[in-house]
Amino acid sequence: MLEADHAFGIDDEGLGHAVDAPLDGGAAVAVSADGRVRVAVLREPRAYESIDPAAFGRERKILIGSRLTGRNAIAHRARTLGLELSSDDLRQLTQQIKASADQRLLASHEVDQLILGFQTAPIQLAV
Repeated sequence: MLEADHAFGIDDEGLGHAVDAPLDGGAAVAVSADGRVRVAVLREPRAYESIDPAAFGRERKILIGSRLTGRNAIAHRARTLGLELSSDDLRQLTQQIKASADQRLLASHEVDQLILGFQTAPIQLAV
């Protein structure tokens, strides 16, 4: 049983888990770090992964719903969603995601909503 003061982490969907508990499922192959590490993982994932997530039928997941995210990670996610953003759009979108993430961590689907909605009109997330 966990002690009342036990440290908990927050996963991509905003759910807590004990930081010393083994992770499985989607969180086992997710990367959440500052912008430089995210870019490095995108460029050379083998340097950061001991086992390819595809070996388990999983996809690599780069978590970009934090205020530490950068333009490269957002551009990569936009391309994954089928969008190519201009430098100005990318700069604006990055600022919007960081501003939203200053309030709370954003789940992947919320970041996707912001990216997909950016081309038509900026979306405001419920707090």
